[in-house]
Amino acid sequence: MNYPDQDIFLQEKAWQLGCYCCTVYRRYVLLAGCAVLTTRHILTTATPTELVLRTYENEKHLEKILGGWYDVDANVWNSSLYMSPSRIHYHPLYKYDYEMNASHPIPCLYDLSIWAATYRFYGSQFSYSGAVMCYRAVSGWGEYSSSIPRALDLGMVIGFQFMKALKRRPLPWYKYGVKTKSYVWPCPKSDWHWFHCVMGEYWGRFGFDSGGSLHLMMEGKSNRVDGFVGMCAFSLKLRSKQTTHYFTVVDTHPVLDFFYDAYLGLQKYRWLDYRYQDTKWASPIAWWGEHIPHNYYFGWEYYQNPLPYW
Repeated sequence: MNYPDQDIFLQEKAWQLGCYCCTVYRRYVLLAGCAVLTTRHILTTATPTELVLRTYENEKHLEKILGGWYDVDANVWNSSLYMSPSRIHYHPLYKYDYEMNASHPIPCLYDLSIWAATYRFYGSQFSYSGAVMCYRAVSGWGEYSSSIPRALDLGMVIGFQFMKALKRRPLPWYKYGVKTKSYVWPCPKSDWHWFHCVMGEYWGRFGFDSGGSLHLMMEGKSNRVDGFVGMCAFSLKLRSKQTTHYFTVVDTHPVLDFFYDAYLGLQKYRWLDYRYQDTKWASPIAWWGEHIPHNYYFGWEYYQNPLPYW
């Protein structure tokens, strides 16, 4: 059946949005959103990761303590895959909370963390039953334009709003997506040009979790490739009447260099599973004799009746 706006659906490529996930504490308390970058690595924010590591950094591993939920196409009731990190890197310019001062308390600029999973996500970006990679939105070969979205660009914000929560606790299985075409605007604080700015309007007036992701999808003629463009650092009112969401730009050399060094183990790690070598030029490799269970744990079936009122 042909729909009048069928070509719009094709342009938006909504299936690519399956590359988003969320990081969780003890498998059910939501910490932040994340994006799947390789079949072994995810990108999330550093601040919530650090809050957990301060208590558990001496643990041999973080299985069933810190991990991520990722939606897959497996034919099960709750098609979410749980993963645990084997190595965690923070961006070298990330500021810890104790490095902040009262006048600038937000570690906002490079609040980025790369996790390497204990084992590979099954499937690939070309498989309908496995992991879908987040394409990074960049200019095409014939164009070198700014990665900052323009007023006519179509984007999707993927994340988990705190107001969509049971007793103020965000729930990882309630994901939302918001089109931002009419909400993209210049950042109110013009010298903060390293952010994408998206107006909250009514859909996100209370802000949302650190780690909400921005996915760019082009309408009309453009050489820019669709894909993942930013990770939310914070939401607040600053020189603006509305809540503004500030997204760290992914398509910059300081961020891309960090990605590359973290993939190869060349970046200093914040935490490493004791069962793994600090492998250089490769993902973490387990020490000889260590048994790493390669089990793909799916979400459990949990029925709540009556359903909570939001």
